[in-house]
Amino acid sequence: MDEKLEKLIRNKIATDKKLAAKIACEDFWLAKGQEALRKYQAYSISPKLLDNLIEKSSSSEGFQEIKNSQDPTIIEIRELIFTIVAYCDTNACDKKKYNKYEDYRVIAKAGIRQNDWLHHFLTYKKTSNAPDSVMNAIEYLDQPATHFGNVSEKHRKLIAEKIFMVPYERNSFFDSAKKFFEPFDIKCNNSGNLGTVFGHILYDGEISKYWKESDLSLDDSDTVRYWVYSPGAKATNWNNDKKNEVMSIGYDNIVDWSTLKN
Repeated sequence: MDEKLEKLIRNKIATDKKLAAKIACEDFWLAKGQEALRKYQAYSISPKLLDNLIEKSSSSEGFQEIKNSQDPTIIEIRELIFTIVAYCDTNACDKKKYNKYEDYRVIAKAGIRQNDWLHHFLTYKKTSNAPDSVMNAIEYLDQPATHFGNVSEKHRKLIAEKIFMVPYERNSFFDSAKKFFEPFDIKCNNSGNLGTVFGHILYDGEISKYWKESDLSLDDSDTVRYWVYSPGAKATNWNNDKKNEVMSIGYDNIVDWSTLKN
C-alpha cells in the first residue's frame, strides 16, 4: 500500500468525528431506510396494476401522472418507493419530507433521476432485479453486513483497480474492501456499518484523489448532466427543433465544421 495513502487513512480514522460516530453507532446507520425497504418488499401489488405502473413510469409523462395521482393504492405505493429513495440518494425528490433522520443521511449522491428510481423499484418488485447501481443500493439496505455503502458501478471499478489493486468483480467487491482495510483494524459496534465506514473513508477529499477520474468525457452511466440552450432568439425555433428531434445552434460566423480535421 502507498505509504502516503496509508497515512491519510489512519489520520482519517483517528480524527474524523463523523466517521467515529458511524463506527460507534449501535444500530445500522440507515436502519430507517432498511425499514422502508422491508415494508416495500412485503407490500402486495396486483400483477395488473404493477405492469401498468411499470409501463407508465417509463416516460416522464407517466411519472408525473403517478406522482400526482390521488388513487389511494397508487399513493401508498408511491410513498413507499419515495421513502426508500430518500435514504438512497442525496438528490431524492422531497428528501426532507420522507427522510426521518435529522442529518438526512443517505447512501450516496447517486445521480439517478427520481422517475428512474421509481421505474426501477417497480421493476424490481416484479423481477427482483434492477440495474446494478440500483441493486447496489437495495442490497446494501437489505444486507448491510455483506455489502458496500455506495452506488456507482464506475466508482466501484476505479476503487477496486486503483485502491484495492484487484480487478473489479461486483459480487466480491465488499470482500476486497474488507481485505484492504484489515490492517486498520476497524471495529464497528454494528457490523452492518462497515460498508458505510469504508465508503466514508474512500470518498474523503484527499483519499479519493487516488482513484477518482478527472476526465469528464469518460462514460459514467450513474451521472446525469444537463445543458441549457436557446434554439433561436427567445427560443423561436423550439417547436421546429422538437418536431425534428434536433438541437440547432446558429453561430453563423464560425468556420465550416466539415473542413476541420478532428
